[in-house]
Amino acid sequence: MQKQKKVKNDDVAVEMINLENINEDTIDTFLASRGMPDDVLNNLSYRGEYTIYTTLEDDSIFDGYSERKAASLPSSDGDFSVQFIPTSDLEFDATGWRNTDGTYSIYPSFYWKENVELDNDSFGFALNKKYWDNVSGATLNLWMRDFGPEGSTTSYFIDRASMSDYSGHSFKMSGLGSFPHDYEGNGYFKAKPVGSTIDRTISISYADGKSILGNISYGVNIGMTSVTYSSSANNFKSTADIIGW
Repeated sequence: MQKQKKVKNDDVAVEMINLENINEDTIDTFLASRGMPDDVLNNLSYRGEYTIYTTLEDDSIFDGYSERKAASLPSSDGDFSVQFIPTSDLEFDATGWRNTDGTYSIYPSFYWKENVELDNDSFGFALNKKYWDNVSGATLNLWMRDFGPEGSTTSYFIDRASMSDYSGHSFKMSGLGSFPHDYEGNGYFKAKPVGSTIDRTISISYADGKSILGNISYGVNIGMTSVTYSSSANNFKSTADIIGW
């Protein structure tokens, strides 16, 4: 893995890297040997599979997957100052893996379905703190799906979240190019359940803080069960959903 370029991202290291080109059949065979069903393999993108393949622990066993689900959040309390990202533009999914040490490896992802600029955007996810503890070690792979040939191995790698808490993480994405691209983001983190109840749900959220007038200031809050983004500015866009895995 060769480092090419570093981009300042709120003091978090963002590296543009060339990733090893791994045959998809090799990845599929490996994931199937860990218990991932064929229908899940068929639904996951190559890039999502790659992220799991390169970070999964030696003893991990497949534990669950959410179907890709369109992200949407209706306006509430009559507040129309926030614009919500349309369900046709952005989707989320997640997979979970059980490790023999009692922890879980979890992979939340987002998929833009139109070309966008990742400038002043944020991607966040959280577990319910009632059921989970020690949510740690988050990273994020960003892929420009329309850059280069199919299966392009050029991506950005964010080695740690911009903000973290015991229940979740938020990644700030800025300065990743001045032209719109078709982006996909694959997150990775580990968590340890509290007690014997395994709550297989995850809250995933996204904020788009760029308008035609420039970047918009917005707040980030990691609560007991979710990551929320808020702004008093017009044209601020956000969305969230709770999905199973």
